[in-house]
Amino acid sequence: MGAAHAQTHYGRTDPLTEGFITEPGDGTAGASPIGSDPEFPGVAAWQVENIGARNRYRLAGPGPGMSWTLAARMRVVDLADAVDANIVLEVADGTNRWFVSFGSNAVGGTLMSF
Repeated sequence: MGAAHAQTHYGRTDPLTEGFITEPGDGTAGASPIGSDPEFPGVAAWQVENIGARNRYRLAGPGPGMSWTLAARMRVVDLADAVDANIVLEVADGTNRWFVSFGSNAVGGTLMSF
């Protein structure tokens, strides 16, 4: 494999200050640092509230042949949220595309589709 591609987002930091970009039509959902979460105390996070809108944070991805690792800690807060293209992580390298969709069951358990 080729050289590694490193980009990161951590905690409460606005992704737009870390090199992420949005495209026209994006950025219309509410997004902000999350306050104290009683279910995950002490975990700093960035939240996107989707109320009929969207936010897609994009980075320049790895090129063909570059090595990469995608890691995320996410929480789907709605109950019985369908696994569809509303909550996703995606990596594309110019040749291939990897797409993970998220949702939740009726009691809040996270569901995923690869």
